[in-house]
Amino acid sequence: MTKREIITQLRAARASHIHWKSYMLLSVRGIVADHAKTNFPIVQTECDFGKWYYDVASLLSNFPTFQDLEKPHDLIHEIYIQIYTLQNSSLKGGLFSSKSKLHSKRQQEIGELLAKLNEHSNGLLNSLEQLEKEVLLEKDTFFTSITAVEVNDSEELEEE
Repeated sequence: MTKREIITQLRAARASHIHWKSYMLLSVRGIVADHAKTNFPIVQTECDFGKWYYDVASLLSNFPTFQDLEKPHDLIHEIYIQIYTLQNSSLKGGLFSSKSKLHSKRQQEIGELLAKLNEHSNGLLNSLEQLEKEVLLEKDTFFTSITAVEVNDSEELEEE
């Protein structure tokens, strides 16, 4: 794999995260149709960024910033699961609380979770930007050598 191909994949991973986040925000606001929610990846290994990170991007594991991507990505999905759970739980007003107060409280909680999610998303995007800089500074020959090593490793596994 060439440096240019890796940069292209990094940028595609960034774009897929931004797309996921935009879709998630629309979903949280109720703009996305219910049937589309079933195709919306909630688990971090199922979104396009996660598929890239846990598969293709392993070539970049030697870069210091690569390790910085996993934690914010995991937290983003954990927070989204909390938001999803809040949104899909029923409101039951009690003797001393009305449904409108409970709805307001829920919306406030969702807003706070969205702020945290946004913070981790910005951290992820900053780390991706830093990783791209690290890749750009590396010599082209580095990438052909790590690709060759990975190909040899996978061929050995297939023989076993």
